[in-house]
Amino acid sequence: MRFLNESEVETSIEIQLVKCGWEIDPHNSNRNVFKRDPKTPEDKRKLGGGRPDYILYAYADSNRATVIIEAKRPNESLVKALEQGKKYAEDLNVQLVIATDGYFFKTWHRKLENPLFLDGREVDELFSPDMARKFEEDNNFSSFSKVIPVDQDELISKFKKANDILKNEGFEAGIERFSEFANLMFLKLQFEKGGGD
Repeated sequence: MRFLNESEVETSIEIQLVKCGWEIDPHNSNRNVFKRDPKTPEDKRKLGGGRPDYILYAYADSNRATVIIEAKRPNESLVKALEQGKKYAEDLNVQLVIATDGYFFKTWHRKLENPLFLDGREVDELFSPDMARKFEEDNNFSSFSKVIPVDQDELISKFKKANDILKNEGFEAGIERFSEFANLMFLKLQFEKGGGD
């Protein structure tokens, strides 16, 4: 297996960034990805000659950097890359750091001193500006809506009520009533997910 060289790793990162909704074109006024040189002279001064591989700005019309990405060739230490990224993040007061070799990713939340997690799994890919803003607040994000626990007695009561309604509508006990109940539950779930528009 042939590993990517350094320029191929950077190309891979840039393709992924674009797919995630970042703007890398230096001629675009909405550009929010800067390569090796930060957006402002002040940030350049703060880095004191340091040159992060990528500096991302997730907030529109803001000069505040959000993410530092350090890229390494495959077989080079991502731990070292992450440490280098953390140093740049400290210089710029950035919370999110990503190290990648084009295949694997390591992430870090500088303030919370932990990796980033999405739905309970450690983040192993690049993410959108919107996700960057969410990860800035907390290193652990869940894309699932919170489940509201239902009391068992309350649930049994609701099932009995539904059964009585179907019985009064003339549905036979057994498979006929169960099938109609299942259909109603399916429609309710679809409507709640937004499929009932």
